[in-house]
Order: sequence, then structure tokens, then C-alpha cells
Amino acid sequence: MSTDSNNPYGTPSQASLGDDFSGTAGRGSSRKMLIRQIAPLSAGKILGALYAVLGLIVGGFFLLASAVGVVAGGQNVGAGLMTGGLSIVFLPLLYGLMGFVGGAFAAFLYNVGASMVGGIELEIET
Repeated sequence: MSTDSNNPYGTPSQASLGDDFSGTAGRGSSRKMLIRQIAPLSAGKILGALYAVLGLIVGGFFLLASAVGVVAGGQNVGAGLMTGGLSIVFLPLLYGLMGFVGGAFAAFLYNVGASMVGGIELEIET
């Protein structure tokens, strides 16, 4: 009985020509995958949501800065608090919109580039 009969991937030369699996026994195997296309709407949604959270954090800092300015003796208390309060609403909306548009545009550009030169190759270990 040959040692290759117990190898589910065949001989090393056969394994390299077949599936893109490689690895050593006992360590798990790795598989190469290729990202050929990214859905622009999907990328826009996730980046829009992430940027909206970032805008909420930045808006919180603006609110804190305006509150510190009011406590420190700012001359126009109403304007300072209104600016800080609006920033906590306006900045997440603005950042979310910019993230959506930027993410969708970046995915579109990736798709154009990947169609010309190929996609991004990933190696995943299982």
C-alpha cells in the first residue's frame, strides 16, 4: 500500500494542480480565494453606517467643546449650545452620506480595475 492512498489531496503535484488547497497535516489547510467583484450598494451601506458612528463620536466632541466654552464664560450661551447640539445630529448624517457615496464609488472603481487586471487574492486558513 502506498503512502499516497491515504492522502485525500493526491500526490503533491496533483494537489497543486487541482483545488487551491495546501498545507501540512495537523496544522489545518489554507485555501486561496479571489475577490472579483464588490457590490457597490453593499459597500456603500456598510461604510455609510460606520462613518455615521464616527460622525456621532465627532459630534459628541463638538458638543463637549461647546459646553466647555459656555462654562468658561462664552458670550453667546444659546449659540454655543445650539451649535454643539446640532453637530450631534448633523455630523452623523453628513459623515454617513459621505461614507455611503465614497464606499459605493470605491467599490465601483474596484470592479472596473478588477475586470481589467484581476481581483485581490486572499489566502484563508481553516
